[in-house]
Amino acid sequence: MTAKSIWLGVESLPIELMGLVLSHPSPIFCGCLSACREHLAVAETLLEQAGRDPRGLDWHEVAIGTTIGQGYLADLLRQCGPIEQIVWVWPEWAGALAEASVTIPRDEALIRARTVIEGVLVMASGAAAAVASERGITVTLLLPDSVPANSPHEQGLWAFVERFAATANAASTSKGVSFRLLTQSEWRQATTP
Repeated sequence: MTAKSIWLGVESLPIELMGLVLSHPSPIFCGCLSACREHLAVAETLLEQAGRDPRGLDWHEVAIGTTIGQGYLADLLRQCGPIEQIVWVWPEWAGALAEASVTIPRDEALIRARTVIEGVLVMASGAAAAVASERGITVTLLLPDSVPANSPHEQGLWAFVERFAATANAASTSKGVSFRLLTQSEWRQATTP
């Protein structure tokens, strides 16, 4: 059975990276599907050009910032194994939290911050629960190439994510789960054959 590659927050994935994502034989796309129409169209075109059947694409509506979305993701991780990697594309709005106090209500800024923190925790616990004894799982947080951290709010989120990844790696290597933070350029370079 082919190991799966799970992509969370695919609506924030740059369209130009879809070809590299589809180079994996079994990608599973999760996110806000209404915001993924262009991604779906590009994926279907690329697969048809490669002689692959686009009907085999696996798309799931998963809102990682909600209890329902987190439960759905946990079920998906348990049911679709084996899993090789989980990639969470950093939400587009996360880089704009510096302006949050000016452009969006504080409650919305708190929801977004909670989404980042809960997203990291859900991915980590899901990977730990789904790891197969014979394989490891790589959990990647795919960041934009330029990551602004202008406000204390943003700097706090970045510090949490970086510290969590470092601590989780130290604790998880024997359990077969590894965490990494990569920019889109770093991921592209590591993935391009």
